[in-house]
Amino acid sequence: MKLLLLIIVGVLILIIVTPILMLYVVKNKNASKTKEDLLTYIEYHPDACSLTLLENESALLTFNEEQEMPLASTVKFIYLLTLIDGVREKKVNLNEKVKVDDLDVLYFKNTDGGAHPRWKKEHDIGEEVTLFQIAQGMMQFSSNACTDFLFHKLGSDKINQTLTKYQLNPHSPIYAISSFMLIPAYLKVEHGWKEKQIAQEIKEMDQIEFESLANTLLHDVLDGSAEKYLKELATLSDMTIQRVLMDKLPSSTTEQYANLMMRIGESDDLSDDDKELMDRILGGANEIGKRRWFKGGSTAYTLTSALYNKDDNESISLSVFVQDEKRYELLWIRNVFHDFLKAIVEDNEFREKTIDRLGGTKLVEERVN
Repeated sequence: MKLLLLIIVGVLILIIVTPILMLYVVKNKNASKTKEDLLTYIEYHPDACSLTLLENESALLTFNEEQEMPLASTVKFIYLLTLIDGVREKKVNLNEKVKVDDLDVLYFKNTDGGAHPRWKKEHDIGEEVTLFQIAQGMMQFSSNACTDFLFHKLGSDKINQTLTKYQLNPHSPIYAISSFMLIPAYLKVEHGWKEKQIAQEIKEMDQIEFESLANTLLHDVLDGSAEKYLKELATLSDMTIQRVLMDKLPSSTTEQYANLMMRIGESDDLSDDDKELMDRILGGANEIGKRRWFKGGSTAYTLTSALYNKDDNESISLSVFVQDEKRYELLWIRNVFHDFLKAIVEDNEFREKTIDRLGGTKLVEERVN
């Protein structure tokens, strides 16, 4: 009897301790990862990664550049360009005041990594805020509440016209990308479905219908009629639902976004005043002759980025997308992603290494297959 009890206790200890030890080992292994490891990961996962690098309007490196992937918050550059057009045309006043309470109704707790409250705290936001500050909240902190507010303010048609203006093709339409997170709750409340049914319905839903529903839910939130859906927001936590939602996000390619960043930085599409306004909203380098614009995005399954950097000698634009269906690799990739981007822009040796390693895509694919 005592032996049986000891065996049971031993098995229970193994069941409890083994996962903890495995987590400890994985955590320590991931902590040692660097930008070099990310370069290797991209090299050996060409179907899940994409990179486009331009220097002075010439392509230095294209790697799976035509692969369409969900943009996540990197798409917010389109909102910003639409806003700047509105300011230039005197249709938008950046000094317009907005009650913070009217903005906060668009904040869905635990859905943006704390971006919205962090923006309010770090910028000491009071009872009122300007459109300029809201734009900063969207671009510097990635507040989804600020994003959907500007989507409503600028209008869906205007924002999507910006895609045409800058000849972004392929690029799927842009809709209310924060309020879309209420769609699972909407399906649960209106149909009484469980998570599996909700995921299947979202997967099979026509994209135009999906976008229209997201925009409708934004209006419901603003007019106070979405309370019953907000109470079921936790439905979003199901990972199968998150995965099918990701496929519905606005998507494009690194080729399109690297070209866009170079175009707005180097062409006369934006005036000097427009570019200075972009600097102020993005909070990038402001030294004479230097400029850095950046926006990144992430979901549970993907990381995206678009960057433009200008100094006295060169102009560089870079866009990198990484996708991980199992999510395990992204645990460490998130920690080194910005170091990787920064090194490509600032470290000539690492840039050349990246070009050398990823330039031989076909050889890598042969090794992988």
